[in-house]
Amino acid sequence: VSKELGPLSEKNSSDKLTNCERLFLMHGITGARGEAERGFPSVIDCGLPALKRLYAMGASANSSHVAALLAIMASSEDSNVIHRGGYDFWQNEYKQMIKDTIERFDPLSEDFRPIEELEKKFIKSRISPGGAADLLSCTIFLHMVTKPACQQ
Repeated sequence: VSKELGPLSEKNSSDKLTNCERLFLMHGITGARGEAERGFPSVIDCGLPALKRLYAMGASANSSHVAALLAIMASSEDSNVIHRGGYDFWQNEYKQMIKDTIERFDPLSEDFRPIEELEKKFIKSRISPGGAADLLSCTIFLHMVTKPACQQ
């Protein structure tokens, strides 16, 4: 990431930067590039363990996927959220919303009201955690390809 984004500091202010490039220069946010460079820690260390744990507890696929998404949202630098809501929003309000939702959501109950409330807050704030959704698809893929054939 440093090799790719490091030279940005040498660009003129008139040069057009992408949203991700601006976030890197202003806050050191590496986004998807950093996630890939570090070996997808949000997937390997957060999403996948949450998914496996919930499946083992008997949660439905839908509930397990939602819980894994929340785990990823809590741990990843979603540049889409940061771009839309701002760095301070992401650091404070967004992370608190995710934490509160994780505490209130019981994947075994199939009660999705906390998720629906979070969705309403996202819509009101014009927030779209697209980066976390992409990482969830990686999580589900890795789970599927690493399951023994008899469990598929």
